[in-house]
Amino acid sequence: MAGAVMTAGVLLLAGCGTGGAQGGDAAVREPLALVPRAERKALPDLAGEGLDGKRVALSRFAGQVVLVNGWQSSCGPCRAEMPGLVRVQKRYGDRGLRVVGYNAEANEGAARAFVARYGVTYPVLYDPSGRQLLRVPKGVVNPQFVPFTFLVDKEGKVAAAMSGPVSERRAGAAVGKLLAEG
Repeated sequence: MAGAVMTAGVLLLAGCGTGGAQGGDAAVREPLALVPRAERKALPDLAGEGLDGKRVALSRFAGQVVLVNGWQSSCGPCRAEMPGLVRVQKRYGDRGLRVVGYNAEANEGAARAFVARYGVTYPVLYDPSGRQLLRVPKGVVNPQFVPFTFLVDKEGKVAAAMSGPVSERRAGAAVGKLLAEG
């Protein structure tokens, strides 16, 4: 198990990808297109220490829509998408959206500088071991590449996912649809 965790962390850090390669069923869907409710996979509670030193746990956002975005400070596409994700959180936060960042790089200082540079105000789960990412259901994200984004519906199930950078427009459209679900 320790070897698998180490491998996942190394692969995540090694892969700043720009492609839209996706795993599992997501490969045949438009990026961030909503998965039909009956096909959604439950997400275990991802939890740990945040870059701000406070505990981050997705379970704290039960009943809300959560956008999880994995990034790395040295990743160009990650830097490009970050301002849009910050705006999506500001635009939809009052309606029930919570954005949570995920970072597994070894250089915590670089990750903290990234958060400060881009004005990230939402929590970032700092997981240099990569253990939390291994808990995500198979096929949701490709742990070899960042950035990745997945959306969790109000019932705690993965409703959409993609690898590669997500545009503010695409993220906002998917979030809007999820927030409208009854």
